[in-house]
Amino acid sequence: MDQTQQALLETYLADETKLYQDLFQGLNPQTGDSSTIQFASLPSIAAIKLRFQKWFEANQDWLQQKICVEWGYSRKKNGFQTTEMLVVALTADGLTAALPIIPTATLAAMIILVGEHYLDNLCAECAKE
Repeated sequence: MDQTQQALLETYLADETKLYQDLFQGLNPQTGDSSTIQFASLPSIAAIKLRFQKWFEANQDWLQQKICVEWGYSRKKNGFQTTEMLVVALTADGLTAALPIIPTATLAAMIILVGEHYLDNLCAECAKE
């Protein structure tokens, strides 16, 4: 992880609003047309969280296979001293590059998956096996 990504990671962990706004903008990129202007404000954090929840539900089988089964999240997570180290490890192992979302939102998505305990809950069944 380079210094820019590390700084962004630290910013996201300290600022939930920025985390969710960047996630939303990554999932809803502008067209790139310079004549296009933003005509609406960003949705509330609660609305973005709900949208993320729906994305998670739609992709949880894939996430469970890749992160819980193949990466072994439940076995490995306690080996990291901080959330930052766990996110870096997941990122370094290429999981965020494979997430089925827009690449600019992958770091934000991984932080939410780890920090909001989505992966703990998702991988609980795998840990029992």
